Amino acid sequence: MDLRATRTAVSPVDPLPLEDVMWDLRVDSEDDAESVRRYLLGSADWMEERTGYALRPGSYQVLLDGWWQPGPVQIMKGPLRHPEELVIECMELGVAGWQPLPLSGYRVSEEPRSFRIYWREGVTFPTLEPGGQTVRIRFDAGYDPPGSTQSESSGSGLIMPDGMKSALTAITAFMYQKKVAGRDTLRFANVELDPVLQQYRQFW
Repeated sequence: MDLRATRTAVSPVDPLPLEDVMWDLRVDSEDDAESVRRYLLGSADWMEERTGYALRPGSYQVLLDGWWQPGPVQIMKGPLRHPEELVIECMELGVAGWQPLPLSGYRVSEEPRSFRIYWREGVTFPTLEPGGQTVRIRFDAGYDPPGSTQSESSGSGLIMPDGMKSALTAITAFMYQKKVAGRDTLRFANVELDPVLQQYRQFW
């Protein structure tokens, strides 16, 4: 079962240093700084939607209509931050509120842009309340803020790859150039931006 997560909170820190992006775009006017930042954040959100990679640290959740069996559930979001803090909760029959499942009941297998959750053998599942959305998975995902080093990361692989930084800068530049040309929005974003993204996908 493959699932997509909903973002519930996101870090206010820019995914790349704004001054570096402005230098790459050859923009030196402070009057344009907010426009560049808006395109930077919009480009980061678009890349996350298209690739599954969270370019800024954020909190996410997945709601399910019941327990999944057999096999694992795969959540298309990464990189996973603090896997030991991932929480699975359920609406147990006859019990008020969300009830957490003990960490000993499952294990997590990580990949760069997704992760899988496996139930451990012999786990007994609580009986759920009738109706939908009775299981909730909460977790944090995303690369570390700019300026972080690998030694400061909370886990391996949380420094944004250089190829991804280049792709984000290139897409931001594409969007900014459209603004300069008098077109502030894209009618078909995926059609116009996918070719830019594909130039860099081989580098991460």
